[in-house]
Amino acid sequence: YIRENSSGATVSKVQTELKALGYYSGKVTGNAGPMTVAAIKSFQGKNGLTADGICGQDTWGALLRK
Repeated sequence: YIRENSSGATVSKVQTELKALGYYSGKVTGNAGPMTVAAIKSFQGKNGLTADGICGQDTWGALLRK
């Protein structure tokens, strides 16, 4: 799961996917800060997912299908 203050390669992948889809405009840093969480929430809300800002299995799966 990726949530605020998570870090690592998976966070970078999520940021890259969100950026490609236009949800994230920050730098790909591998650190999930408030901008990453806001982008996750926006993506979730627009894709019928619970907008909790946590990138779990359902959100990651939806990102990969886009």
